[in-house]
Amino acid sequence: MGTKLGQVFLHDTNILAKIIESAQLNSEIHSVEIGCGDGILTQALLAHSRQVTVFEIDETCIDKTRQRIGTPEPLTFIHGDFLDTAPTLSELVGPLIVVANVPYYITSPIIKTLISYINQIERIILMVQKEFAEKLIAPPGSSLYTSFSVYARAHFAIDKLFNVSRTCFYPIPNVDSAVIRLRPNPISIPGDRTLFFAMVHSGFWGRRKPFLSALRKSPFITVDARIKSCPFFVANPSIRAETLSLDEFIQIFDQINSLITLSNTSAVLPH
Repeated sequence: MGTKLGQVFLHDTNILAKIIESAQLNSEIHSVEIGCGDGILTQALLAHSRQVTVFEIDETCIDKTRQRIGTPEPLTFIHGDFLDTAPTLSELVGPLIVVANVPYYITSPIIKTLISYINQIERIILMVQKEFAEKLIAPPGSSLYTSFSVYARAHFAIDKLFNVSRTCFYPIPNVDSAVIRLRPNPISIPGDRTLFFAMVHSGFWGRRKPFLSALRKSPFITVDARIKSCPFFVANPSIRAETLSLDEFIQIFDQINSLITLSNTSAVLPH
C-alpha cells in the first residue's frame, strides 16, 4: 500500500490511545473517519463507538482495513473522495464526532467542507501538519497568522492538543504533526458571511500593505471611495490586516459592509 494520495500511516499505539482519549467517545457516539489508512484508527474507533462511518477514496485502504478487522455491522465505508461524498454526513444519525489522520495537502478543503455540516458535528479531532496546527492558533501579528486562521476561528473553538513526531508514522514523512480539536462555535457576523471572508482574504492578499489599501486594490471585492471615511480607517489609516483579531475584523465589517461588494466569487474564501 503506497502513499500516492499523500497519506502516511500511524503505527505508534501510545499516540493512538491519546487520540482516542481526546475524542471522548462513548457507546452513543457515531464516529466519522476520513481516510482509514491500514485500519489502525478504525479498529480503535469501533471499540469505543456505537457506529463508525469511514470515508475512503482508496479501495486498497478499504481492503487493508477489512483484512485487519473484518466486516463488523457497526462499520460502514463510503468509497470516494470525501470532498465529493461529504453530503452523506447529512444522512448519518448522530451525535457525530470526526476523528481522522487526513492527507495534509487537503486539510484546508476538508475543514471547509466540514463547516457545511457544523450543526451535526459535536467535535473534530484531526491529525494535521504541525505548522498547520500552529497557523490555526497563531496570534494576530504572527508570521503564521493567515486569513485561514481567521476563517477557522469564525467557526470553531480550536485547541492544539499535542505534537506527534514524524517517527510515529510509516513511511517517515518530512514533517512533524500535531493533533488538534475543533469544537463548533460559529460566530455571528453582521451581514453576508461570504462578503466578510472576502474582506478578510483581501487584507491578507495585500499582507504588506495597509488594510485600507489592500481593500481598495483587492481582486475579490469592489470598494466605494467613501470607505476611507469610515471611523476605523480614520483612526487607523496605516493598520495592516495581519495585526487584526477576529473581533476587530467584525467591527470593521460592521462599518464598511455597505461600501463593498463581491467582484470575484471564485476565490474569496481563505486557504
